[in-house]
Amino acid sequence: MLVDGFRPVINENGPLQYERGIIGNTITLTVGDAVKITPDTGGSYIEPADATDDNVYGVLVDLVDKDGFSYKTKTSNFDGTYTEAADGDTYVSASDNLTVKKVQARVCLAQGTIFSAKLDAAAGTTTGSDKIGIFFDILTSDSTSLDESSVSATKATYQSVSTGLGSDSPVDPIYPGSTTRIHVKVIEVSRYQAQ
Repeated sequence: MLVDGFRPVINENGPLQYERGIIGNTITLTVGDAVKITPDTGGSYIEPADATDDNVYGVLVDLVDKDGFSYKTKTSNFDGTYTEAADGDTYVSASDNLTVKKVQARVCLAQGTIFSAKLDAAAGTTTGSDKIGIFFDILTSDSTSLDESSVSATKATYQSVSTGLGSDSPVDPIYPGSTTRIHVKVIEVSRYQAQ
């Protein structure tokens, strides 16, 4: 399955790094979402990174129950609402997830990772958004996509990187004809761990 949102490609410092963190109460997540850690008096929790000033912890790659079993392998006894989809499974956590259900997000950490990312419009629609070294922010209405019109030459949450198709091309080489998939790395990274 190739999710519609962010996909980990490679880590600049070695193997991809994964961690699990508990999902907050009544939170909707989709595999491929950029996620952040939100501190809480009862312990920190995972939720979508859906604001332009959010520090990104990583990308959701799987959902795991409190016993460590992937929701992909379960056939029953789901806590919360789980919906399988070819472009990324969606989960809505229960209102007592932090204290009782304890369903967790398996996250590919953002630090040093290059991701294949989806733009909400074709690269180049906004001048410069089809070049490497350019900055983008998350689409605030969809944490699986970047806002193509947020392109900046100075600073934002994500930065486009070369993919080997050309010295100035951020296009994802798995989709060389794509106009909306590019490679990026996270610039504004969350450095603290989930509980």
